[in-house]
Amino acid sequence: MEAIVRIKPRSRQMHIVEQLILNEPRFTACDRVTGEDCFVAPLALVSVAELDDILMPLHERAETHTSIVKSSILPTRMPDLSPRDL
Repeated sequence: MEAIVRIKPRSRQMHIVEQLILNEPRFTACDRVTGEDCFVAPLALVSVAELDDILMPLHERAETHTSIVKSSILPTRMPDLSPRDL
């Protein structure tokens, strides 16, 4: 099961939140992003019940918004970077 977590650190908590993400092995990637949130990170889960244990350490230092992935319409792929004739 996969979840996508958007994370917005509270004031002066950015580096601590980043370390919490890095130290949690169930986060499979993490991107710094622009906009309301600072991080977007996918989570690999066995069950939804794991979310509390994973996200509780973050809740003191950040706001989180979590979505459960129902299905994928496009698998991860590499873009075609070959030159194109114009």
